[in-house]
Amino acid sequence: MSIKKEINSFNKSCEKIFSQYGSFKMREQWPKIITSAKKLPPAEKLTKNLPPTNLVILVCAQNENDSNRLQKSLALVFDYIFQFSLDLKLVTVLEIIPEEILESVIFPFLYQADSRGKNSCFLSAKLKLKINPDAFIHFLSSRTWEQSELINLYFLIPEESKNQIIQLLEEKQKNTEISDTLKETINEFRFIIFDCPNSEPLIPDTPPPPEIENVKENDKGLHNSIKKPNSNGSKLASEKPIGHSPPNLAKPPANSSSRRRLSQKNKPVPKEDFPLTALGIIFCTTLFILFFIYHSYSNFEPQVQQQPRSAKIPDFWIDAVTQKKITPEFLKADKDYRMGELFLTREKYSEAVILFEDALAAYPKHIKAQFRVGFCRLNLGHYQGAKTAFNKALKIDNNFKLANLFLARTALAQQNTKEAQKYYKRELKINKNPQIAIEFAQFLKKSGKPEKAESILKEFQDLYPEKGYISTSLTNSPLMGHNGEKND
Repeated sequence: MSIKKEINSFNKSCEKIFSQYGSFKMREQWPKIITSAKKLPPAEKLTKNLPPTNLVILVCAQNENDSNRLQKSLALVFDYIFQFSLDLKLVTVLEIIPEEILESVIFPFLYQADSRGKNSCFLSAKLKLKINPDAFIHFLSSRTWEQSELINLYFLIPEESKNQIIQLLEEKQKNTEISDTLKETINEFRFIIFDCPNSEPLIPDTPPPPEIENVKENDKGLHNSIKKPNSNGSKLASEKPIGHSPPNLAKPPANSSSRRRLSQKNKPVPKEDFPLTALGIIFCTTLFILFFIYHSYSNFEPQVQQQPRSAKIPDFWIDAVTQKKITPEFLKADKDYRMGELFLTREKYSEAVILFEDALAAYPKHIKAQFRVGFCRLNLGHYQGAKTAFNKALKIDNNFKLANLFLARTALAQQNTKEAQKYYKRELKINKNPQIAIEFAQFLKKSGKPEKAESILKEFQDLYPEKGYISTSLTNSPLMGHNGEKND
């Protein structure tokens, strides 16, 4: 059987094994894969002829009883397939390989700042491999890391080693000799360890694998399509013999009638023989063309009259939701505001507040930016600045939700319970949010006013009968998130 047929047979066996159940090596198709793999060259020589997952299956089948050869062959194949997006079926295949071999082959690719690094990090997380705590500093220092990679790196932390890793990261961060980029990476990784936003590893953004190259049927070796010369010295069919001219295919017919037609070919046609039907055709065609031109011009003039008199760009647009003007100043401010929100997702309040203030410089009535200035200053411990910003937001819109709530939290941070109670009440008047009611009730209970707390909870339980947790929430922690968003 030729190499092409063997490869096709192997690929079909790989397709069948994924439709079967049970441990990979215990599936019905595995012995057939072993047999087919023995007839193929080593997997590292077929990288362009097999899909990535099938390549790894071939490596496992060819080196089932040789762990050293398995390790070397895997490293060569991974160096190729990690450059492209991976099929999740690969995880099922790799589960048959001992963990120590996977760690020795995959972990070195973590140092690569390209698709190989991204894929090795993702695959390690999916396989639930774990890294020694001391090694994290080396990995973080070796290259730049994207946020998605750091999230995947989090899954490589042994559960019992989280506190140890945090201490190591904090010690490294205090080192004045490390770069600002590494400090930022360490800070971001610490944040992910404290509160990882994902329960599953993130699939990396890598290019798709290239198309599979087919091996030709008559190839005796891989990628060998060069034709050898004939041993008997005969010429190829496409070569023309020298001195031999092709037959003349343009000879006139031999019969006399055809000769007569050819001799009369150039004679002028008499006028009386000219068909009258041709004149009719020409006349009808001319009428049709004239009618088409007239119809086109008659329809053209109204189109000109329907064009707008002025193509001047309007001075502003109206927002469909708020019915307010959208000016270039607002758009510039909104761009800075959205950038600030991105920094907030990483709890970088110092950087975020600068962007929110830039937004206000461009458009002072950007109420969301004004509110966020107060939010950042509250988290930075600048309580007076936070209070000023929240009050400015209320001056723009005295019914702006959450401004009074955060004024209450600012007052609590300054240990001013009387003022906090005042702002809680104002917030509940304009914002019938059960989570805020629960927070206010818990504040009242701590202030020694349990009757008022129970009264507020009863009122909101009646408003939201489907939310049974409201009346029993005094024993629970506040349900309102740190950024003022609801946690339903």
